[in-house]
Amino acid sequence: EYLGFMLPVEDPSTGEWFMVSHDCVLGFEPPEEGFRYPIDGCLTGQVCQTGEPQILGDVEQEGPYAVAAEDVRSELAIPVRAGDDVVAVLNLESSQPNAFGEQDLAFYSAIAGQLGIAMENAQLFEAEREQRQLAEALEKAAVAVGSTLELEQVLDRILQQVEQVVPGDTFNIMLIEDDQARVVRSRGYEKLDLAEEVREQPLRIADYPHWVEMLQSGESVVVPDTSQDKDWNARDGWQWLRSYVAAPIQVGDTTVGFLNVDGTEPGQFTSDDAHRLKTFASHAATAIENARLYERLRDHAETLEARV
Repeated sequence: EYLGFMLPVEDPSTGEWFMVSHDCVLGFEPPEEGFRYPIDGCLTGQVCQTGEPQILGDVEQEGPYAVAAEDVRSELAIPVRAGDDVVAVLNLESSQPNAFGEQDLAFYSAIAGQLGIAMENAQLFEAEREQRQLAEALEKAAVAVGSTLELEQVLDRILQQVEQVVPGDTFNIMLIEDDQARVVRSRGYEKLDLAEEVREQPLRIADYPHWVEMLQSGESVVVPDTSQDKDWNARDGWQWLRSYVAAPIQVGDTTVGFLNVDGTEPGQFTSDDAHRLKTFASHAATAIENARLYERLRDHAETLEARV
């Protein structure tokens, strides 16, 4: 009576894994948020972990597994592989005990094999598309750095390209002034009515542990869920900020600022986003260094002119 797909999903706030219904082909539709079971408490979770198909002739007799409906008596779960990884589980349930046999296992295993090939092809296509998009964004950022010595204009263009490849809601570049950090360019805060506030005053670096961490390590940071992060220093009125990724802007061995991206949903960013952001931070560092060198040359030229 039921045929659907279950996917392994990690809760970013706790690190726990769940099996979540992704699609229903036949039978009862899952609720809007989908069926969600702890990976260790359901048959599809066991199949996902072991990579071996399973048949339960009678769920009432063969283990305390979670099922989607009260009248389910038997279940067939088959792993769907993309390469060597189990990426989904094809799940069948029936109100009749012993509804599934070896023929069903063979038939649906063949279907799962074709699904795996399709999903692997889709993943490869998506990865290629993302890499192409990232390469184009980085190329435009590099062109921006070399096109003008107007620092604010270059930083604006870099943020515009970051927005294309990092799935954030607001973006900003901070520069360090003594023991404080000040936002010098930003995007996205207008829709939250925070455009003026975000550039209003500098913030003390020591009050924000993740900034201190970037200063000391020179590495990017990711905060999957700000409400669960013990080092997160929440600002009044900024409860909307639920996830965060940032990279230090380094000129030589010195961190001169931070490239920050904020998200309104927990689990919005990954380590891949942090790596991408660090690459864009290097472009920002080049732009800052070029602008400072230009300013020094201009000052030197003015000094020489005054002497003459």
